[in-house]
Amino acid sequence: MIVGEGVGLIHEILPAGDVVRRMAQDAATRLSPTTPQTTSISG
Repeated sequence: MIVGEGVGLIHEILPAGDVVRRMAQDAATRLSPTTPQTTSISG
């Protein structure tokens, strides 16, 4: 990626704790035995 191309991909700036909580919650949801497993990546 050339410098500046990724700027449009940033939609919000969050505290690190919020990012980690979101990642942990997403992982727990995806790893839950009751959640259907998919191979697509959502963004």
